[in-house]
Amino acid sequence: VFIAMKGAQGSEELEEALRAVSLLGAEVCEDRKISLTDGERHLAVIKKISATPAVYPRASAKIKKSPL
Repeated sequence: VFIAMKGAQGSEELEEALRAVSLLGAEVCEDRKISLTDGERHLAVIKKISATPAVYPRASAKIKKSPL
């Protein structure tokens, strides 16, 4: 399980990342909103469900040319 802290627009950020999460063999289990002293944040709980394909990780040049 991986927990990523996202900004106040966490749900929107998570929507954009769903394809990449799936490609890497994971799924989003929960998107929890929390309040901190300086504003709201989102905690994305991501669970590994299958092996990461052998083509990952990629070289930085390939990442720049073709982001997930």
